[in-house]
Amino acid sequence: MHQTYLGHNGNIRTLIKLYDFVIVRGSEDTLIKMWNIDSEVCFKTIQGHSSCVICLLLQNDTTF
Repeated sequence: MHQTYLGHNGNIRTLIKLYDFVIVRGSEDTLIKMWNIDSEVCFKTIQGHSSCVICLLLQNDTTF
């Protein structure tokens, strides 16, 4: 099944999958967005970067 997640105004530069139900994407629009794969809902947007997000690193103790 192919899913499309909208919400960025630039190309996706990095993506990681957490657990079985969350993807995290960084984009050229300087945003990081967290999505629930099951509901296809963006539940968190992180702002404040001054340029595109090209990599992601989440620690084991990361909470949402």
